[in-house]
Amino acid sequence: MTDNGYTYKSNHIFAPLPSCTLDIAYFKKLYEILNKITQEAAEIEISKLKKNPGQSDEDFSKLQDYARSLYKLSIQIFGRRGEYVFSDSASIFDEAHLPDHVTKIIFDNSLKYSFSLKKDPLNKIRLEFDFQKVKVFDFVTSPSRATSNTSAFYVLGENETWVSGAYKNVFQSLQERANKRSLLHRTNIFDLFIWFMIMPLGFFTIYKIERLFSLSASGIPTVFMVALYLYFFIIVLNIFRMVFNYARWIFPKMELVTSLKKGAIVHRIILGAIFLAILYSFIYDLLKLIF
Repeated sequence: MTDNGYTYKSNHIFAPLPSCTLDIAYFKKLYEILNKITQEAAEIEISKLKKNPGQSDEDFSKLQDYARSLYKLSIQIFGRRGEYVFSDSASIFDEAHLPDHVTKIIFDNSLKYSFSLKKDPLNKIRLEFDFQKVKVFDFVTSPSRATSNTSAFYVLGENETWVSGAYKNVFQSLQERANKRSLLHRTNIFDLFIWFMIMPLGFFTIYKIERLFSLSASGIPTVFMVALYLYFFIIVLNIFRMVFNYARWIFPKMELVTSLKKGAIVHRIILGAIFLAILYSFIYDLLKLIF
């Protein structure tokens, strides 16, 4: 007996987005790129439609127009205070229409199709930008983990050429706006700082305190002195943890530059001053100890 079962094949790509610095003008350009990709997706699906026996040319043309209308690129924008904006027009990116603090932007070409036909289209794209920042005073989440960020691009389709072309066009556009912050947001980068910078600096600071105050020769019980140094060392680690979170907060993996983001420059100057002051003090004391 012959098995005439149905087989469906498709191609899909899911990839996290590179670390980028973006502005509102870019999203208008990106809308045009994604809208063109969506129109190509619609034409691919329309080319698969078959005219039924007895169906007039006019009715078949209306069917094609209806199928084409289902492929509509939608934009969803979320704000920090719970704002939500939905549109299928690039005019949504006029800054007056946006929340003051945008936390997420999503492009999707499947929402109208799924709502109308209760199923996903054959050719689907979803591009999500996550602009949420880490918390500076977070002592629960492990800083050794990569920064949590949902920014990703998903493309699905039967046509391999369309899938790879969509992926290439979007990522080529993003690579031109990529920054060099990805290292700061990777897994275990915190541990590298701890082992090769903070721990040597902490031990050296303890040595300086002992040399300055001579606590070991002051008659203080050894247990209490060790506990005191251990407590000091833990404090240093937690201070660095806050500074590290502060750096991730100032230099987010995915940054949206708006007219309200100018204050970030001040924070970056402060962080740079803190880093240079610590580095200068460490180098000065080290050279003084050697020479």
